Amino acid sequence: NPKLPESVRKEKEREIVDLEKEIALKEKERNVIEREKKYAKKYRYLKFIERKKVQKKLTRLRKQLAKCFSKDGKQTEEEKKIRKGIESAEADMEYITKFPKGMKYVSLYPNEGVSTEHAKKIESIREKIKSTVKEGNDEVQATRNVEEGEDAFFVIDEDDEEDGNDNIDKDAKDTKDILRAEIRKADNDEQGDKVVSKKKEMTKRKRTQSSKGTTRRKGKKKMKR
Repeated sequence: NPKLPESVRKEKEREIVDLEKEIALKEKERNVIEREKKYAKKYRYLKFIERKKVQKKLTRLRKQLAKCFSKDGKQTEEEKKIRKGIESAEADMEYITKFPKGMKYVSLYPNEGVSTEHAKKIESIREKIKSTVKEGNDEVQATRNVEEGEDAFFVIDEDDEEDGNDNIDKDAKDTKDILRAEIRKADNDEQGDKVVSKKKEMTKRKRTQSSKGTTRRKGKKKMKR
């Protein structure tokens, strides 16, 4: 078998490096998806309860707003207060439904109350959500965002892309293994040729030495006679 040309070897090695990078990226993506699924399952019930609480608050405030419109069209202090409450509740709903998937959920209503540190965490996440939504990045969206009033707790997560990603990953690994096998085979063939050549050389040397030994023995016999 002919030796693998150096240019071909380098090209195959480059392909292997690219495939390893692709596999590492897919592995990283898989880890992110697994973490998101883990958090989605872990915090599903808590988010369901908090979303229901916010929804009830919104419904109540909107009913109050409908009753307090002034006849002259001017906003009363009560109306301003209600509108502010609605704005705050809507911000809470956005916080729950658009909470970053890869983060541990930070509750809006912890049992121990909202400490200064906890409030800072919530505010930081609110800013992150606003920034991401403004940029039009959907990555911040929850695994399954639902319309207000729908039971998020009973939504079952399905990941249709998972099998596709696994197939791509498997193809990349298979291709990498094939390329490595080709290089290894070429190296083994080359090494095998060297071994065969060495064996032939050793056999030839043994024959030469044997021939010389036979010649010496014949010479000694003649001298004895």
